[in-house]
Amino acid sequence: NSGMANSGVFNSGVLNTGVWNAGLLNTGIGNVGSYNSGGFNPGSVNTGSFNTGDTNTGWWNTGDLNTGVGNSGDLNTGGFNRGSQNNGFFWRADGQGQFGGDYTLTIPRIGLDLTVDIPLSIPITGSVGSVASNGFPYINVPSFTIPTLHLNGSALSGTIGPIVVDPIRVTGPSIALSIDGPLHLAVSGPGVGPVVVPVWHVGA
Repeated sequence: NSGMANSGVFNSGVLNTGVWNAGLLNTGIGNVGSYNSGGFNPGSVNTGSFNTGDTNTGWWNTGDLNTGVGNSGDLNTGGFNRGSQNNGFFWRADGQGQFGGDYTLTIPRIGLDLTVDIPLSIPITGSVGSVASNGFPYINVPSFTIPTLHLNGSALSGTIGPIVVDPIRVTGPSIALSIDGPLHLAVSGPGVGPVVVPVWHVGA
């Protein structure tokens, strides 16, 4: 060990445990970078082997913060992803293969329909009063007298009359009406809803 405070063989770095570690605080073999666990990592803080990027878990990752194999992008989980933030294999774009889902509670429309039957009974009574010819403002037929008629003939003789006609009086009819039957009212509105409640959503 040409370095300092190393445990192992041929470590040129500092505080390494293993073999041929040139970096700092490596555990493994042939780590050029620092804080690696594994072998032959030129990058730093990698877990695995042959990672040229930093903070990778796996092998041959040239990007950073990857979990898997051969990822040249960053923040990938899987293998051989050129893009970043992917889940799966061989993605070239970004943000592919993500898990997503949602659960939505839907309350259907509640209609506002109202029907009302109102029992209806309206009695109507009345009468047309008596019309007296001598009291009506437009018709006045007073009593009159037909004078005595004298009849004389060879076989018949006598008198007729006098004839007295009293005032003319008209008695009107009585009125009795009734309006019966239910009154039907129907009110229909647009209703309420539907109501959509998103319970949870996980974006892809």
